[in-house]
Amino acid sequence: MSDVYLKKNYNSWWQSKQIHGESIDAARRMYHAILDGFEKYYKGKSKKILDVACGTGEFLKEAKNRGMDIYGVDISDYAIQDAKKHIQGKFFVGSGEELPFKKDEFDLVTCIGSLEHFASQQKGISEMARVIKKNGVLLIHVPNLMFLGHIYMTYRYGVMPSEGKQSFSEVFYTYEGWKKLLEENGLKVIACTVVNDMSKTEKVNIVTKLLWQSVIRHIVPFHLSYAFNFYCTKK
Repeated sequence: MSDVYLKKNYNSWWQSKQIHGESIDAARRMYHAILDGFEKYYKGKSKKILDVACGTGEFLKEAKNRGMDIYGVDISDYAIQDAKKHIQGKFFVGSGEELPFKKDEFDLVTCIGSLEHFASQQKGISEMARVIKKNGVLLIHVPNLMFLGHIYMTYRYGVMPSEGKQSFSEVFYTYEGWKKLLEENGLKVIACTVVNDMSKTEKVNIVTKLLWQSVIRHIVPFHLSYAFNFYCTKK
């Protein structure tokens, strides 16, 4: 799977969304939770942040509102053009496996719902480990292969896990699978939180969604959660 292939597909994917960034409430809540986590785990004063596979930059908009010096990189030039139109920051077109930044440049690094779409997860992790400072903190948000919803859809329909119509480039691991991958490629996991919030999906009806939000998401076992937020440092 080449960068040319990914750029072509993600340019088409972003154009099909026809939005300037993310408008889903659950994503907004997750962005704030991630930034709150940085305040807990990052002890430095400088806050130069890089969002890898930043898309149209909506997470970075929230980071900028907290006074951070924001940088974004994405393989889609369409997404980067959109980000530059509505967010004041430094945005670059580039591959997550070959970041256009020097070693030890950033205090904070995020990769939110994107590592699973890289051509090489190993190279992407190693690159993020390269550009983070020794006292910096990385946040990697990734989906869970054994999410309760995926298990149900497999039982009911026999389908493979897929999120956001990105099956053209997508892999899933369990908690232990992701943790091992991160720690074998230059990172040390210092904490992990789960994400079970949902505000929009085409896979379930409104009744199921309301039941999930009001009851089920609060009692889902850790290893059956929808996604994981791994907070990491450089090894």
